[in-house]
Amino acid sequence: VSDSQEGVDIKNYTDGRVNTLRLTFSADNEYYIVPHCVDNAGRKNDGVNYAKGSQAADTFVIDKTAPEIQVNYISDKEISADVNQRTYTQQNVTALVKITEKNFYEEKNFVENQMAVNVTGTEAPEGIEDYQILANTGWSQQVNEYSHSFEFAKDANYSFGLTYTDLAGNEATYAPHYFTVDDTAPTGSIAADNKKWDAFWNKVTFGIFKKDTVKAEMSSDDVTAGVKSMQYYVFTPDVESRGEFEALTIEDLK
Repeated sequence: VSDSQEGVDIKNYTDGRVNTLRLTFSADNEYYIVPHCVDNAGRKNDGVNYAKGSQAADTFVIDKTAPEIQVNYISDKEISADVNQRTYTQQNVTALVKITEKNFYEEKNFVENQMAVNVTGTEAPEGIEDYQILANTGWSQQVNEYSHSFEFAKDANYSFGLTYTDLAGNEATYAPHYFTVDDTAPTGSIAADNKKWDAFWNKVTFGIFKKDTVKAEMSSDDVTAGVKSMQYYVFTPDVESRGEFEALTIEDLK
């Protein structure tokens, strides 16, 4: 507290005397402050008159605590945080995001750049969802915990990260994780002497007869996950080659 007439005898105080009370708020909390003054005669102030440009907010929040982000996955495999050890799966992946923060947002509307969902999806034949738009709504609240789920169902090579900033400017980041959702089987074909096979047949009828070597070429393709390996099988049936016989099935080759 400071007194503009400090040291002056009380009998000589004038109406120009100014007492200044300086308060420092440092602890995390919500504050409400209203000036309230009483003079030695018992008279109370009637309202507050602010000099132009000097009025401060009477309610404010001190928040020095960073938010906490926790992400759990629903997946048949553990999701990798290593870009060089990407997780591959044929199943959908769901990320369950939980943010612990008291000052999450106002009226369920994020301010600009407050929520940044960092999702990429490459080699995606049908494209991917706009996860930033999905993140702007749909959060459920339980006290100071806010939850949202993000499902990755379309074929793509994904990276998923998240940066959140609370209303006081404290930031938390969830580092990217890497996974591939690929529910589409690769394609492949074998070509020999200008004849091409790209599917399993129930029956095989030979139509190539050569006294010389026949060159066979294989090719395969997978848009999203890529081809891990190519293999071929040589099957010699217990019949004459000019006959017709049952072909091997995919189950036989597993």
